[in-house]
Amino acid sequence: MVWVHWGFSERNFFRADREITIVDWEGASPGLPLFDLLYFVTYWSYRVRRLRGDAARLRGFRKLFCEPEPADFVSIAAHQVIAQYMSKLDLDRRFLPLLLVLMWVERALGRYQRQGKPAEPGVARSRNAYVEYIGALAEYHDRLFAGTYEK
Repeated sequence: MVWVHWGFSERNFFRADREITIVDWEGASPGLPLFDLLYFVTYWSYRVRRLRGDAARLRGFRKLFCEPEPADFVSIAAHQVIAQYMSKLDLDRRFLPLLLVLMWVERALGRYQRQGKPAEPGVARSRNAYVEYIGALAEYHDRLFAGTYEK
């Protein structure tokens, strides 16, 4: 278990000279490793690729996590930092797909709870991009969980 920020993005990073400070820890809690890093690299990749809108971001998500061999510099950099983090924590790389799915399920559930009960079926899903990410991972489950995801 590690301390999870749950909002680990550039909005909560401040840099002064050579110091980096992370703020907004009010919602932090103990959680599984990789959650903050997976969230950060996902949104970092959107920023670097200049992806706006749910459809473009979903394509970027697939490119980042569902392609068999990431070939672009953004995906390669993201996978390298994930591998380094896992190595430092002595985490078996076979846990990566499971942690990836669990993290987005946690995000989807959190967003659903914050939205309140929808007035009609399907409303929460239409405003919850995280559900679409889970769908993408489910679509590529054979690739994710067959060991082809490892680098």
